[in-house]
Amino acid sequence: MQFKKKTVSGAYPAGEYEPAVRKSICTGEMTFGFIRKADSHFVDIALVRNEEEMKTLASGYGFGGCEIREIY
Repeated sequence: MQFKKKTVSGAYPAGEYEPAVRKSICTGEMTFGFIRKADSHFVDIALVRNEEEMKTLASGYGFGGCEIREIY
């Protein structure tokens, strides 16, 4: 069985959400997602292994030039 990466489609409006990565203090695991500005709710999108994957996901959702916020 061979796995392929999923294509990314933009579904989060820039006015309501901002890109973020949630990092685990213990394991270092990184989860890319978005924070809803109204109530600071974090929406998980995908686990990422490095900065390149984060930038690829952010640009795929239309947040290419934005700074990616880190939360712990």
